[in-house]
Amino acid sequence: MSKTPYEIRLEVLKMAQDAALQQFYVNNERVMNSWQAQVETARIRNETPPEMPQMPDFPSEAIVVNKAEFLGEYINNASK
Repeated sequence: MSKTPYEIRLEVLKMAQDAALQQFYVNNERVMNSWQAQVETARIRNETPPEMPQMPDFPSEAIVVNKAEFLGEYINNASK
């Protein structure tokens, strides 16, 4: 059974949301790991540890929609 255009759009939107969230978590982990390494280095050197850095922003609806539009364009162009 084939999917309706609405179901396809919803699926693409979910893919975009998953991609945006995955990128957020990767960026978040990268910032935290870097900061923890700096804190550990400062502790070993008996220095004042750096303050916790600004964490990445949680993906907005605009970012998710932008990713969904990008994926939709890719899908449309791939089928040509």
